[in-house]
Amino acid sequence: MVVAGFCCFPPLLLAVCIVLVTGDVYYNKLRKDGTLKKWSIANKILAWLVLAWNLYIIYEVFVRPGGN
Repeated sequence: MVVAGFCCFPPLLLAVCIVLVTGDVYYNKLRKDGTLKKWSIANKILAWLVLAWNLYIIYEVFVRPGGN
């Protein structure tokens, strides 16, 4: 979903980022102790950066007075 969102459909990328920022995302793999693996903190940081960048773009294009 991340690759498809990045290359073809940006709202999908934003949806993935929002899901990641608001909660944990798990792999379909188990750790040695039997619990599910989850995405790392680096993925959460990247999701925050992508969201912040997109909010900045939305602000510049739609909200900022005198933009363009």
